[in-house]
Amino acid sequence: VREEAQGRLRGTGIELHWEQDAALPNVMIDQGRLLHVLRIVREAISNALKHGSPHRLRMRIFSVADHMLLDVTDDGAFAPDAVGTGSGTAVMQERAAEMGAAISWRAGT
Repeated sequence: VREEAQGRLRGTGIELHWEQDAALPNVMIDQGRLLHVLRIVREAISNALKHGSPHRLRMRIFSVADHMLLDVTDDGAFAPDAVGTGSGTAVMQERAAEMGAAISWRAGT
């Protein structure tokens, strides 16, 4: 995930801040789930670049109970009324649902 983010942001002038929980368990993930996660991350970054015009993007990966959480936050513009209206966010939701996961969007801090 980190390599995907770094690759997408390389040459854009957007700074990546990576935060990973030191206690995050080392879990094997099958290729199908990994592909879904990478494509969700790719779409999240694309949406930030296209709609938010950020200077900084933060990605945090941590665990809560037995769940892994991936948080993508940028310092660009956020239009809550526009979230979920495009096909990209719909596909992100579908990919998450196929893994038994969920995605939510809200203004970050």
